[in-house]
Amino acid sequence: MDLLCDTIMVEEILPRMHPISILRLGAASRRYNALVRDPDFAAGYWQRAGIFFQRSSWPAARPPLFLTGDDDDEEEEDDWPEPATEYMFGEDLGFLPGPSAAEKAYLRSVGSADNAGNVVNIMHSAAGLLLCSRGITLPMHFYVCNPVTCQWVALPELPWIPHQWRSGLLTVDTDEDAATASSNLKRFQVVLFNHPMHWLKPGGCIDLKLFSSDTGQWKVMQLQPPIRIEEPPYSWSPILVQSGTAYWIMLKAKDRAVAYNSVNHSVRFVGLPRRLADAKMNRIIGERHGGGLRYAHANSLVFEVWDLQTKSDGNIRWKLVHRVGVTDILEWNPEAVGFLVESSIIKPVGFHPTDDDVVFLGMPGAVAAYSIEYGTMSIQCTHHSSVSYEYPNVVIFHKLQSIVVVHGVFSRDIDMNGPPIPV
Repeated sequence: MDLLCDTIMVEEILPRMHPISILRLGAASRRYNALVRDPDFAAGYWQRAGIFFQRSSWPAARPPLFLTGDDDDEEEEDDWPEPATEYMFGEDLGFLPGPSAAEKAYLRSVGSADNAGNVVNIMHSAAGLLLCSRGITLPMHFYVCNPVTCQWVALPELPWIPHQWRSGLLTVDTDEDAATASSNLKRFQVVLFNHPMHWLKPGGCIDLKLFSSDTGQWKVMQLQPPIRIEEPPYSWSPILVQSGTAYWIMLKAKDRAVAYNSVNHSVRFVGLPRRLADAKMNRIIGERHGGGLRYAHANSLVFEVWDLQTKSDGNIRWKLVHRVGVTDILEWNPEAVGFLVESSIIKPVGFHPTDDDVVFLGMPGAVAAYSIEYGTMSIQCTHHSSVSYEYPNVVIFHKLQSIVVVHGVFSRDIDMNGPPIPV
Protein backbone atom coordinates (compact mmCIF):
# COMPACT_ATOMS: atom_id res chain seq x y z
CA MET A 1 0.00 0.00 0.00
CA ASP A 2 2.82 2.38 0.87
CA LEU A 3 4.49 1.58 -2.46
CA LEU A 4 1.26 2.38 -4.33
CA CYS A 5 0.89 5.65 -2.44
CA ASP A 6 4.48 6.58 -3.21
CA THR A 7 3.95 5.81 -6.90
CA ILE A 8 0.86 8.03 -7.05
CA MET A 9 2.74 10.73 -5.16
CA VAL A 10 5.72 10.70 -7.55
CA GLU A 11 3.78 10.35 -10.81
CA GLU A 12 0.64 12.40 -10.17
CA ILE A 13 1.05 14.79 -7.24
CA LEU A 14 4.66 15.96 -6.99
CA PRO A 15 4.99 17.04 -10.66
CA ARG A 16 2.13 19.51 -10.13
CA MET A 17 3.61 21.11 -7.03
CA HIS A 18 5.57 24.36 -6.94
CA PRO A 19 9.35 23.91 -6.49
CA ILE A 20 9.37 25.75 -3.15
CA SER A 21 6.58 23.44 -1.92
CA ILE A 22 8.64 20.46 -3.07
CA LEU A 23 11.59 21.59 -0.95
CA ARG A 24 9.38 22.18 2.07
CA LEU A 25 7.79 18.76 1.64
CA GLY A 26 11.24 17.17 1.63
CA ALA A 27 11.94 18.76 5.00
CA ALA A 28 8.74 17.34 6.52
CA SER A 29 9.87 13.72 6.88
CA ARG A 30 12.53 11.24 5.81
CA ARG A 31 10.02 9.44 3.60
CA TYR A 32 9.07 12.56 1.65
CA ASN A 33 12.69 13.65 1.51
CA ALA A 34 13.60 10.35 -0.16
CA LEU A 35 10.82 10.83 -2.71
CA VAL A 36 11.78 14.35 -3.76
CA ARG A 37 15.47 13.45 -3.90
CA ASP A 38 14.95 10.32 -5.98
CA PRO A 39 17.29 10.64 -9.02
CA ASP A 40 14.60 9.65 -11.54
CA PHE A 41 12.10 12.16 -10.18
CA ALA A 42 14.68 14.93 -9.84
CA ALA A 43 15.92 14.48 -13.40
CA GLY A 44 12.45 15.03 -14.81
CA TYR A 45 11.29 17.73 -12.40
CA TRP A 46 14.19 20.11 -11.95
CA GLN A 47 15.21 20.36 -15.57
CA ARG A 48 12.46 21.30 -17.98
CA ALA A 49 12.40 22.61 -21.52
CA GLY A 50 10.35 25.61 -22.50
CA ILE A 51 9.94 28.14 -25.27
CA PHE A 52 8.48 31.63 -24.98
CA PHE A 53 7.03 33.55 -27.92
CA GLN A 54 7.41 37.31 -27.43
CA ARG A 55 5.28 39.48 -29.69
CA SER A 56 6.53 42.90 -30.72
CA SER A 57 5.62 45.51 -28.10
CA TRP A 58 5.06 48.29 -30.59
CA PRO A 59 2.69 50.10 -30.70
CA ALA A 60 1.11 48.36 -27.69
CA ALA A 61 2.70 46.23 -24.98
CA ARG A 62 2.10 42.52 -25.51
CA PRO A 63 2.70 39.75 -22.96
CA PRO A 64 4.79 36.70 -23.88
CA LEU A 65 3.15 33.39 -24.61
CA PHE A 66 4.45 30.04 -23.41
CA LEU A 67 4.37 27.68 -26.40
CA THR A 68 2.50 24.56 -25.32
CA GLY A 69 -0.23 24.29 -27.94
CA ASP A 70 -2.97 26.38 -29.52
CA ASP A 71 -5.33 27.18 -26.66
CA ASP A 72 -7.21 29.94 -28.47
CA ASP A 73 -9.43 32.34 -26.55
CA GLU A 74 -12.49 32.98 -28.69
CA GLU A 75 -14.02 35.55 -26.35
CA GLU A 76 -11.20 38.12 -26.48
CA GLU A 77 -10.11 38.44 -30.08
CA ASP A 78 -7.65 41.26 -29.40
CA ASP A 79 -5.71 39.36 -26.75
CA TRP A 80 -3.32 36.46 -26.89
CA PRO A 81 -4.67 33.02 -26.03
CA GLU A 82 -4.10 32.13 -22.42
CA PRO A 83 -1.20 29.70 -21.93
CA ALA A 84 -2.17 26.27 -20.67
CA THR A 85 0.58 23.93 -19.54
CA GLU A 86 1.53 21.31 -17.00
CA TYR A 87 5.23 21.66 -17.77
CA MET A 88 6.10 25.11 -16.38
CA PHE A 89 5.45 27.15 -13.29
CA GLY A 90 5.31 30.92 -13.50
CA GLU A 91 5.05 30.97 -17.29
CA ASP A 92 2.85 34.08 -17.18
CA LEU A 93 5.55 35.96 -15.18
CA GLY A 94 2.80 37.19 -12.88
CA PHE A 95 5.12 36.83 -9.89
CA LEU A 96 7.13 39.92 -10.95
CA PRO A 97 6.22 43.20 -9.20
CA GLY A 98 3.63 45.45 -10.77
CA PRO A 99 3.71 49.21 -11.40
CA SER A 100 4.06 51.65 -8.54
CA ALA A 101 1.32 54.07 -7.51
CA ALA A 102 3.10 56.87 -9.39
CA GLU A 103 3.21 54.78 -12.56
CA LYS A 104 -0.47 53.90 -12.27
CA ALA A 105 -1.32 57.57 -11.86
CA TYR A 106 0.70 58.46 -14.95
CA LEU A 107 -0.94 55.71 -17.01
CA ARG A 108 -4.39 56.94 -15.99
CA SER A 109 -3.45 60.52 -16.90
CA VAL A 110 -2.50 59.53 -20.46
CA GLY A 111 -5.51 57.27 -20.92
CA SER A 112 -3.66 53.96 -21.03
CA ALA A 113 -5.43 50.68 -20.40
CA ASP A 114 -5.64 49.57 -16.79
CA ASN A 115 -3.28 46.64 -17.38
CA ALA A 116 -0.79 48.48 -19.63
CA GLY A 117 1.77 48.94 -16.87
CA ASN A 118 1.57 45.30 -15.83
CA VAL A 119 2.83 43.85 -19.11
CA VAL A 120 6.26 42.23 -18.84
CA ASN A 121 8.43 41.68 -21.90
CA ILE A 122 11.03 38.92 -22.17
CA MET A 123 14.24 40.41 -23.54
CA HIS A 124 16.56 37.38 -23.43
CA SER A 125 17.23 34.09 -21.65
CA ALA A 126 20.29 32.15 -20.52
CA ALA A 127 20.93 29.09 -18.35
CA GLY A 128 17.29 28.82 -17.34
CA LEU A 129 16.98 32.49 -16.36
CA LEU A 130 15.04 35.30 -18.05
CA LEU A 131 15.90 38.96 -18.54
CA CYS A 132 12.62 40.90 -18.45
CA SER A 133 11.55 44.53 -18.65
CA ARG A 134 8.43 46.37 -17.57
CA GLY A 135 7.28 49.96 -17.73
CA ILE A 136 6.87 52.79 -20.21
CA THR A 137 7.55 55.62 -17.76
CA LEU A 138 10.76 56.83 -16.19
CA PRO A 139 12.51 54.79 -14.98
CA MET A 140 12.12 51.52 -16.84
CA HIS A 141 12.35 48.37 -14.72
CA PHE A 142 14.57 45.38 -15.49
CA TYR A 143 14.48 41.98 -13.78
CA VAL A 144 16.39 38.71 -13.91
CA CYS A 145 14.16 35.85 -12.84
CA ASN A 146 13.68 32.09 -12.77
CA PRO A 147 10.19 31.14 -14.00
CA VAL A 148 10.42 27.69 -12.41
CA THR A 149 10.93 28.93 -8.85
CA CYS A 150 9.29 32.35 -9.38
CA GLN A 151 12.39 33.98 -7.89
CA TRP A 152 13.60 37.35 -9.17
CA VAL A 153 15.98 40.21 -8.58
CA ALA A 154 15.40 43.82 -9.66
CA LEU A 155 18.30 45.61 -11.34
CA PRO A 156 19.14 49.19 -10.30
CA GLU A 157 16.96 51.77 -12.03
CA LEU A 158 18.41 53.77 -14.90
CA PRO A 159 17.62 57.50 -15.32
CA TRP A 160 17.15 57.79 -19.07
CA ILE A 161 14.40 57.71 -21.64
CA PRO A 162 13.41 54.03 -21.84
CA HIS A 163 12.38 53.93 -25.50
CA GLN A 164 16.03 54.36 -26.47
CA TRP A 165 16.88 51.03 -24.83
CA ARG A 166 14.57 48.32 -26.02
CA SER A 167 17.06 45.46 -26.35
CA GLY A 168 19.09 43.56 -23.78
CA LEU A 169 21.22 40.46 -23.46
CA LEU A 170 21.76 38.16 -20.46
CA THR A 171 24.78 35.96 -19.82
CA VAL A 172 25.16 33.62 -16.83
CA ASP A 173 28.42 32.23 -15.48
CA THR A 174 28.00 28.46 -15.68
CA ASP A 175 31.59 27.66 -14.68
CA GLU A 176 31.31 25.51 -11.58
CA ASP A 177 34.89 26.35 -10.59
CA ALA A 178 33.94 30.01 -10.36
CA ALA A 179 31.31 29.28 -7.75
CA THR A 180 31.75 28.26 -4.16
CA ALA A 181 31.12 24.62 -3.42
CA SER A 182 28.74 25.41 -0.57
CA SER A 183 26.33 27.81 -2.26
CA ASN A 184 27.00 27.29 -5.97
CA LEU A 185 26.49 30.98 -6.71
CA LYS A 186 25.72 31.98 -10.28
CA ARG A 187 27.08 35.29 -11.49
CA PHE A 188 25.37 37.05 -14.36
CA GLN A 189 25.76 40.05 -16.64
CA VAL A 190 23.16 42.19 -18.42
CA VAL A 191 23.95 44.30 -21.50
CA LEU A 192 21.58 46.96 -22.87
CA PHE A 193 21.98 48.33 -26.41
CA ASN A 194 21.19 51.81 -27.63
CA HIS A 195 18.82 52.16 -30.57
CA PRO A 196 20.62 51.41 -33.87
CA MET A 197 19.46 54.73 -35.31
CA HIS A 198 22.08 56.36 -33.07
CA TRP A 199 24.84 54.33 -34.77
CA LEU A 200 24.14 56.06 -38.08
CA LYS A 201 24.73 59.59 -36.81
CA PRO A 202 28.14 61.26 -37.38
CA GLY A 203 30.44 59.95 -34.68
CA GLY A 204 27.82 57.41 -33.65
CA CYS A 205 28.81 54.25 -31.83
CA ILE A 206 27.34 51.21 -30.16
CA ASP A 207 26.61 52.54 -26.69
CA LEU A 208 26.31 49.81 -24.05
CA LYS A 209 25.10 49.76 -20.47
CA LEU A 210 26.47 46.78 -18.54
CA PHE A 211 25.27 45.42 -15.20
CA SER A 212 27.31 42.86 -13.25
CA SER A 213 25.98 40.87 -10.31
CA ASP A 214 29.51 41.03 -8.85
CA THR A 215 29.37 44.81 -8.40
CA GLY A 216 25.62 45.39 -8.35
CA GLN A 217 26.13 48.47 -10.51
CA TRP A 218 25.81 49.66 -14.09
CA LYS A 219 28.74 50.87 -16.15
CA VAL A 220 29.06 52.47 -19.58
CA MET A 221 30.97 51.16 -22.59
CA GLN A 222 31.20 52.50 -26.13
CA LEU A 223 32.28 50.40 -29.11
CA GLN A 224 33.28 51.50 -32.57
CA PRO A 225 32.53 48.92 -35.29
CA PRO A 226 35.48 47.89 -37.51
CA ILE A 227 33.69 49.43 -40.50
CA ARG A 228 31.33 52.38 -40.30
CA ILE A 229 27.71 51.24 -40.26
CA GLU A 230 25.96 53.40 -42.85
CA GLU A 231 22.61 51.65 -43.05
CA PRO A 232 19.99 50.45 -40.57
CA PRO A 233 19.31 46.78 -39.82
CA TYR A 234 16.02 45.35 -41.03
CA SER A 235 14.91 45.09 -37.40
CA TRP A 236 15.84 47.52 -34.63
CA SER A 237 15.85 44.64 -32.14
CA PRO A 238 18.82 42.26 -32.45
CA ILE A 239 18.59 38.51 -32.75
CA LEU A 240 19.97 37.16 -29.47
CA VAL A 241 21.49 33.69 -29.14
CA GLN A 242 22.32 31.52 -26.13
CA SER A 243 26.09 31.98 -26.43
CA GLY A 244 25.79 35.69 -25.60
CA THR A 245 26.02 37.17 -29.09
CA ALA A 246 23.63 39.68 -30.65
CA TYR A 247 23.11 39.89 -34.42
CA TRP A 248 21.64 42.71 -36.48
CA ILE A 249 20.94 41.59 -40.07
CA MET A 250 21.51 44.49 -42.45
CA LEU A 251 18.65 45.71 -44.61
CA LYS A 252 20.44 46.98 -47.73
CA ALA A 253 23.65 44.97 -47.55
CA LYS A 254 21.99 41.70 -48.50
CA ASP A 255 24.57 39.28 -47.24
CA ARG A 256 25.95 40.43 -43.90
CA ALA A 257 25.09 41.06 -40.26
CA VAL A 258 26.63 43.04 -37.41
CA ALA A 259 27.61 40.77 -34.49
CA TYR A 260 28.31 41.91 -30.92
CA ASN A 261 29.97 39.40 -28.56
CA SER A 262 29.23 40.07 -24.89
CA VAL A 263 32.12 37.91 -23.65
CA ASN A 264 34.93 40.01 -25.12
CA HIS A 265 32.81 43.05 -26.11
CA SER A 266 33.83 42.88 -29.75
CA VAL A 267 31.94 43.96 -32.87
CA ARG A 268 32.41 42.35 -36.28
CA PHE A 269 30.64 41.71 -39.55
CA VAL A 270 29.40 38.21 -40.41
CA GLY A 271 28.87 37.13 -44.01
CA LEU A 272 25.54 35.47 -44.77
CA PRO A 273 24.26 33.31 -47.64
CA ARG A 274 22.96 35.23 -50.65
CA ARG A 275 19.53 36.54 -49.81
CA LEU A 276 16.48 35.23 -51.62
CA ALA A 277 14.52 37.72 -53.70
CA ASP A 278 11.85 39.54 -51.65
CA ALA A 279 13.11 37.95 -48.43
CA LYS A 280 14.70 40.96 -46.72
CA MET A 281 12.17 40.84 -43.85
CA ASN A 282 12.09 37.05 -43.59
CA ARG A 283 15.53 36.14 -42.30
CA ILE A 284 16.83 34.73 -39.02
CA ILE A 285 20.21 33.74 -37.65
CA GLY A 286 20.73 31.48 -34.64
CA GLU A 287 22.70 28.59 -33.19
CA ARG A 288 22.54 24.85 -33.61
CA HIS A 289 22.43 22.55 -30.62
CA GLY A 290 26.04 22.02 -29.58
CA GLY A 291 27.30 25.16 -31.31
CA GLY A 292 27.63 26.59 -34.78
CA LEU A 293 25.58 29.20 -36.60
CA ARG A 294 22.39 28.45 -38.52
CA TYR A 295 20.62 30.79 -40.93
CA ALA A 296 17.18 30.58 -42.57
CA HIS A 297 15.22 32.72 -45.00
CA ALA A 298 12.05 32.43 -47.04
CA ASN A 299 9.93 34.17 -49.65
CA SER A 300 6.59 33.29 -51.24
CA LEU A 301 8.19 30.47 -53.24
CA VAL A 302 10.91 28.75 -51.21
CA PHE A 303 12.22 28.19 -47.67
CA GLU A 304 15.94 27.49 -47.05
CA VAL A 305 18.12 26.56 -44.05
CA TRP A 306 21.91 27.02 -44.07
CA ASP A 307 24.60 25.88 -41.59
CA LEU A 308 28.02 27.47 -41.09
CA GLN A 309 30.55 24.64 -41.33
CA THR A 310 34.33 24.30 -41.17
CA LYS A 311 35.76 22.48 -44.17
CA SER A 312 38.75 20.12 -44.19
CA ASP A 313 40.95 22.94 -45.46
CA GLY A 314 40.07 25.03 -42.42
CA ASN A 315 37.89 27.49 -44.30
CA ILE A 316 34.45 28.34 -42.97
CA ARG A 317 31.58 28.27 -45.45
CA TRP A 318 27.79 28.28 -45.42
CA LYS A 319 26.22 24.99 -46.54
CA LEU A 320 22.63 24.62 -47.73
CA VAL A 321 21.10 21.87 -45.58
CA HIS A 322 17.41 22.22 -46.47
CA ARG A 323 15.43 23.70 -49.34
CA VAL A 324 11.71 23.23 -49.91
CA GLY A 325 8.98 24.95 -51.88
CA VAL A 326 6.30 26.80 -49.93
CA THR A 327 3.60 25.08 -52.01
CA ASP A 328 5.04 21.71 -50.95
CA ILE A 329 4.90 22.73 -47.28
CA LEU A 330 1.24 23.71 -47.66
CA GLU A 331 0.42 20.50 -49.53
CA TRP A 332 1.93 18.40 -46.75
CA ASN A 333 0.34 20.52 -44.00
CA PRO A 334 -3.22 21.47 -45.02
CA GLU A 335 -3.97 22.75 -41.51
CA ALA A 336 -1.61 25.67 -42.20
CA VAL A 337 -3.40 26.81 -45.36
CA GLY A 338 -6.04 28.70 -43.40
CA PHE A 339 -3.37 30.94 -41.87
CA LEU A 340 -1.93 31.90 -45.26
CA VAL A 341 -5.06 33.14 -47.03
CA GLU A 342 -3.89 36.78 -47.13
CA SER A 343 -0.22 36.01 -47.74
CA SER A 344 1.70 32.86 -48.65
CA ILE A 345 4.90 34.12 -47.03
CA ILE A 346 6.16 32.20 -44.02
CA LYS A 347 8.76 33.74 -41.74
CA PRO A 348 11.44 31.78 -39.85
CA VAL A 349 11.42 33.18 -36.31
CA GLY A 350 13.71 30.86 -34.33
CA PHE A 351 15.49 27.54 -33.95
CA HIS A 352 14.83 24.88 -31.33
CA PRO A 353 17.56 24.92 -28.64
CA THR A 354 17.95 21.14 -28.34
CA ASP A 355 16.50 19.69 -31.55
CA ASP A 356 18.26 20.73 -34.78
CA ASP A 357 15.38 19.26 -36.78
CA VAL A 358 12.93 21.98 -35.66
CA VAL A 359 12.59 25.50 -37.04
CA PHE A 360 9.85 27.81 -35.76
CA LEU A 361 7.88 29.49 -38.54
CA GLY A 362 5.63 32.54 -38.26
CA MET A 363 2.47 32.92 -40.32
CA PRO A 364 -0.38 35.46 -40.21
CA GLY A 365 -2.21 34.23 -37.14
CA ALA A 366 0.01 31.41 -35.88
CA VAL A 367 3.46 30.07 -35.03
CA ALA A 368 4.36 26.53 -36.04
CA ALA A 369 7.19 24.09 -35.36
CA TYR A 370 8.51 22.77 -38.69
CA SER A 371 10.40 19.48 -39.02
CA ILE A 372 13.26 19.61 -41.52
CA GLU A 373 13.39 15.82 -41.77
CA TYR A 374 9.69 15.14 -42.28
CA GLY A 375 8.41 18.43 -43.69
CA THR A 376 5.57 18.51 -41.16
CA MET A 377 4.33 21.48 -39.15
CA SER A 378 2.76 21.58 -35.69
CA ILE A 379 0.84 24.72 -34.71
CA GLN A 380 2.30 25.97 -31.41
CA CYS A 381 0.16 29.04 -30.76
CA THR A 382 -2.30 31.35 -32.49
CA HIS A 383 -2.42 35.13 -32.47
CA HIS A 384 -4.18 37.96 -34.29
CA SER A 385 -1.50 39.59 -36.40
CA SER A 386 -1.89 39.66 -40.18
CA VAL A 387 1.24 41.66 -41.06
CA SER A 388 4.26 39.50 -41.83
CA TYR A 389 6.93 41.86 -40.52
CA GLU A 390 5.22 42.15 -37.11
CA TYR A 391 6.32 38.68 -36.10
CA PRO A 392 8.69 38.83 -33.14
CA ASN A 393 11.60 36.63 -32.26
CA VAL A 394 11.06 33.40 -30.42
CA VAL A 395 12.75 33.63 -27.04
CA ILE A 396 14.16 30.19 -26.39
CA PHE A 397 15.64 28.60 -23.30
CA HIS A 398 16.11 25.08 -22.01
CA LYS A 399 17.05 23.22 -18.83
CA LEU A 400 15.02 25.44 -16.53
CA GLN A 401 16.83 24.64 -13.32
CA SER A 402 15.75 25.48 -9.80
CA ILE A 403 18.10 28.38 -9.19
CA VAL A 404 17.04 30.76 -6.45
CA VAL A 405 17.80 34.48 -6.28
CA VAL A 406 19.98 35.40 -3.31
CA HIS A 407 21.31 38.97 -2.97
CA GLY A 408 21.69 39.54 -6.69
CA VAL A 409 23.24 36.17 -7.52
CA PHE A 410 21.65 32.78 -8.03
CA SER A 411 22.02 29.76 -5.78
CA ARG A 412 20.54 26.27 -5.87
CA ASP A 413 20.14 26.41 -2.10
CA ILE A 414 17.14 28.00 -0.43
CA ASP A 415 16.83 29.26 3.13
CA MET A 416 13.55 27.74 4.28
CA ASN A 417 13.42 30.13 7.24
CA GLY A 418 13.69 33.23 5.08
CA PRO A 419 11.35 34.87 2.58
CA PRO A 420 10.77 32.95 -0.67
CA ILE A 421 11.77 35.94 -2.81
CA PRO A 422 14.74 37.82 -1.30
CA VAL A 423 15.46 41.16 -2.96
